[in-house]
Amino acid sequence: MFVHLMAILGVKNKLIECFTLITYINENKLQGYLELFNKQILYQKTGFILGYFQKEMKLSDTLFEFCKSKIGKSIRYMTDKQESNVYLCEWKLYAPKNILSFLEQGGNVNV
Repeated sequence: MFVHLMAILGVKNKLIECFTLITYINENKLQGYLELFNKQILYQKTGFILGYFQKEMKLSDTLFEFCKSKIGKSIRYMTDKQESNVYLCEWKLYAPKNILSFLEQGGNVNV
């Protein structure tokens, strides 16, 4: 799964820029893939990252509600603990500040 691969390789700006090129995601297939892996961190990262592209990818609130229902109680890290320094309560996830800036500015900031 793409988001799982990101977790292994680390998030890079070119990878995030690829998200800007996607105009549609089949939510049923995505949910199926997430359920196959059934990893809390994948639900957290998927919801967090795709939330920035919800409108462009035509994603429903139902997908995000589904992801939130699977994140459990544990707090996770987008990357390593030293780099992930901003807490995102909605996703119970720490993320690097530079990734947040990059996503918020549409992929124009170097990560």
